[in-house]
Amino acid sequence: AKIAHGQYRNGYRQLAQGLRASYQALIVQKIAVKRATLYLEIVQKQLAVHEAGFAKQEIAEATVVASRLAVEAAQIDYERVQFNFEAAKNSLARLSGCPALANEAIPDEVPSLTYNEAAFNLLLAGFLAQKDLPTIDAVTARRNLEIANLNYAITRTRLRPKFGASAGVSQSVQRNLYGTI
Repeated sequence: AKIAHGQYRNGYRQLAQGLRASYQALIVQKIAVKRATLYLEIVQKQLAVHEAGFAKQEIAEATVVASRLAVEAAQIDYERVQFNFEAAKNSLARLSGCPALANEAIPDEVPSLTYNEAAFNLLLAGFLAQKDLPTIDAVTARRNLEIANLNYAITRTRLRPKFGASAGVSQSVQRNLYGTI
């Protein structure tokens, strides 16, 4: 029961880590969508400049063709990144059991981590004070070892020779030719 309880707690810990990782990946993908949008706008403006130059016969047609291909590639990249972002939002919603987040609810940047030396030193001291790692795998292995030792002790006791002793007293009345005994 203790092993199952530990595995249950470990499952919830892994769920929390998965939610945190998915949320952070969602923030990064939102940034990627913004980058792809900006790049698409830049390439489209560059195409407009090249087409205007080609109309005035200042730029070669090969440059315009290359710009058109760059716009198409940027459009495809934008659609791919946007699709991945929406899929990540839906995946996080399924994993968390909540409705999908709105784009405004997702931050525009990954929050920076703050360094607190006291908290770090406290965590380090606690980690160094442990003789055994408190991971669920280590705890499960220790509990399985305890179970194996108990099974060994039971088996060893069962294989000992068995001695039986019994004592009894009985009384009976007999009648025969010579009288009652």
